[in-house]
Amino acid sequence: MRRFYLALFLCFALVNPSNAEIPSVHFDGGSSHPNQSLNPVILIPGTSRTKLSKGENGPVVWGNFHNFFNLRHRDNLALPIESTNLRENRDDLVPKSLVEKFTIIPFIFGVYTHKKFLKRMQQIGGYQLGDMDHPKPGDNFFVFLYDWRRDSEENAERLAQKIESLKSFYKQPSVKFDFIVHSSAVYMVRYYALYGGKDILGQEKPVPTNEGAQNIRKLIFVSPPHRGTALAFRIIHEGFRPMHLPFACFFSAYQIFTLPAFLEMIPPPGDKFFINEQGNDLDIDLYDASNWVHYGWSVFSKKEQKYLEKKYKRIYRSSWKEELEKENKKRLRYLEAALKRAKSLHNAIDEETKNISPSVETYSFIFTAGPTLARVELSQDGKLRFKGGPKKGPRFSQGDLIVTNASMYGRYRDENKPKEILIHEKHRKMANSKKLHMQLIKLVSGKEKNSL
Repeated sequence: MRRFYLALFLCFALVNPSNAEIPSVHFDGGSSHPNQSLNPVILIPGTSRTKLSKGENGPVVWGNFHNFFNLRHRDNLALPIESTNLRENRDDLVPKSLVEKFTIIPFIFGVYTHKKFLKRMQQIGGYQLGDMDHPKPGDNFFVFLYDWRRDSEENAERLAQKIESLKSFYKQPSVKFDFIVHSSAVYMVRYYALYGGKDILGQEKPVPTNEGAQNIRKLIFVSPPHRGTALAFRIIHEGFRPMHLPFACFFSAYQIFTLPAFLEMIPPPGDKFFINEQGNDLDIDLYDASNWVHYGWSVFSKKEQKYLEKKYKRIYRSSWKEELEKENKKRLRYLEAALKRAKSLHNAIDEETKNISPSVETYSFIFTAGPTLARVELSQDGKLRFKGGPKKGPRFSQGDLIVTNASMYGRYRDENKPKEILIHEKHRKMANSKKLHMQLIKLVSGKEKNSL
């Protein structure tokens, strides 16, 4: 029977090349008049959980199931890297909607992402789901949609604009929001809380103003990678295949390399990240772009350089060597700028030294599921080792299989530490975990468990 469904799924994926968006289903909670006493809530999903489309009315290129089987475009999510001013590297993709569900076989089989949480917030919590761009009377639950490829400061500015628009809609300048923040969105939201929508990343010693914190009542982090994740570096280096299925797309190392958000997710400056074959620390700066060239990481790897050489020989023929050199110089310039900005971001939001106003109630859900990649082994011959070997070795630490517990806890000082809530769960299950959802609803609504 499993083979039958797999065959059906493959047929559907191959014969349904349309880029039409899978319809979103919203629930009204059984009432057009939600509980007005509930504080407004904003859900901020993590990386990859917002659909991206070509323009406002164009086809969806990320977020529908069949996007994983579009083999014609190797780098269709890649951003331009022409400018060292990352804001200038733009394409025509825009945030479309939340990824709620992947339909694999219509009416038979699908994979839920955030749909169950949206439903529970409405049917159990009593919230009314609204559109941040077009709010209606009674709306008190919103999803912040953003281009998760771009850097956190830029998205924090967009978030600040949306918050001010909602405050105008409510006609209550003093209204405060509850934020539910998933995974890597922690960088954007900590930045917003500390500095609002201002770009202070050029400052050597930024001083928090807590401008955004004035608009926050409760701030709830779910599996936050405060200290980054080794998986981000692995994806930047190797590329990524989201589904290990026949004909599934492979998102190249180059494609991930061009996305500033992924470079922000590597462990912050100063954290020991590389070890040798004996498990001892190596003093190698992950934020020094010359190391990426020297050791052959990501787009500078032998594999990626071989692909580029083959491509340029076909396009440029006699001048391919000169063009290849130009391309590598451009990549290095971009990497230097992106790493510098990522380093500035981590300095600006460092949880140990940059305190969010104590007026904000802060919570952190700590997930744990098993050994999680924490360090990367670099052998004497320059080879990186991510997998294999004992899971109790120095490369691994307890975590949710993507983010380590040490990264989730962060380095908060006692007086600024969030209230921690431990859950035995995997990182990728956060959108479907009923036990998490019920605790989140209790936190934001104030309802006791037996009343939910």
